[in-house]
Amino acid sequence: MELTTEWLDEHRKQAAHCRSATIPCDDFFELLNLATRTKAFDTLGLDRLREMCELDQVILDGEELRLLIMLASQAKRRIAKPSH
Repeated sequence: MELTTEWLDEHRKQAAHCRSATIPCDDFFELLNLATRTKAFDTLGLDRLREMCELDQVILDGEELRLLIMLASQAKRRIAKPSH
């Protein structure tokens, strides 16, 4: 599955109101893959999320989910910008 800008925007809106979420591993891996491309990932203390890649489903608290989606969105927008 490719995470589109629309998918990220929709899930960001949903995440704004959740306390926790269970995410299929494939979706989590895609989010994590994008989020780790940002400089902020390590500074926000999200390194431990990398250890969760082995699980079938990942349970995140609402704050972790919001940060992960925010960082993935930033990375996606940066990738989408044409190079000069």
